[in-house]
Amino acid sequence: MSWEAWGDPEDPPELPDGWLCEEDAEDLQRNVGDLAMLGAQLDRALRKAAPEHDLPARALDYLHREGLCGSPLRETPNA
Repeated sequence: MSWEAWGDPEDPPELPDGWLCEEDAEDLQRNVGDLAMLGAQLDRALRKAAPEHDLPARALDYLHREGLCGSPLRETPNA
C-alpha cells in the first residue's frame, strides 16, 4: 500500500497496541515479497507472450515505485 493513502511517510499513523504482533508482521512482509516476486514473474511471461502490451511495464513500474523489486539474494539479514 502506498504511504500516500496514509499521508506523510515520515509520520505514519499510530496503531493500537497489540494490533499486529511481530510474528504476524513478519508473515505479512513475507507474503508481500512473495506476491511481488510472482508479479515480476508474470511480467516476464507476458512480455514474452505479448510484447506489444504495456501492462508489464506498468506493473513493473508499480513494483519499483513501491520498493518491491528487490532481490532476496541482495538483502542483508537482520542483525
